[in-house]
Amino acid sequence: MMLICLEIATYVGIGIGAEHYYGQLRWYNTDGEYQREELTRGMTPHEAIEYNRKDNTTIWRAGAKTSRFADRIQVIEHARIRGQEIADEAGQELVLERGNVLIRATETNHSCA
Repeated sequence: MMLICLEIATYVGIGIGAEHYYGQLRWYNTDGEYQREELTRGMTPHEAIEYNRKDNTTIWRAGAKTSRFADRIQVIEHARIRGQEIADEAGQELVLERGNVLIRATETNHSCA
């Protein structure tokens, strides 16, 4: 079984003004190679305006990729979507369990630790 681990990071509740969550997927592919990918999504027109205001810049545009997520649920939803894409690319079946994304494949000794 191939395990894809979702790591969620945030400073919400710790840092002043922190309001975003970030997600990273980690897994070993079917060749046993370690893979890591930061989750991203396209921002909405409203978010682009808000990010430009908060970041004091004009670089953000609707549809631009961002790693900022509004909450843990949004990170998990995007992880499931990307996990399914990874599973499809590997020709494997996606199985979800306790918030971690599992892909059925050959047995490995890898863990999320």
